Amino acid sequence: MKIYVADTHALIFYLSDPARLGSRARNAFVEAVRGEAEIVLPVIIFAELIFAVERGRVRLDVASVVQQVRDTSFFQVASLTLEHLLIIRTMTGIRELHDRIITAEALARQGVLITRDATVRKSGIVPTVW
Repeated sequence: MKIYVADTHALIFYLSDPARLGSRARNAFVEAVRGEAEIVLPVIIFAELIFAVERGRVRLDVASVVQQVRDTSFFQVASLTLEHLLIIRTMTGIRELHDRIITAEALARQGVLITRDATVRKSGIVPTVW
């Protein structure tokens, strides 16, 4: 089964405004809905979501998002592991810590990262879609 790893924007846009996703990102979610793929959600994206809501950058109910994720069979929440965390030491081209952790999850799972982040996409560390 194909594995995608979603970043924070990908999850937010999928749940709140799918038209904001790029066509290849939308297709990844369609594959998951069809049972052809799994979408891994690194736990750090929930921390980013909480922070964005607290700062007023995003208007979503965090509890509702968590419930939607729990109710969706193709989402898998991935805990942060020391093994995955240690991978970030090699990602000096990606400045943001959260982006490194998300990218490390995709690398460790040999998955495709759903992201619009230009720095991550240009790094070439993992395949990406948007």
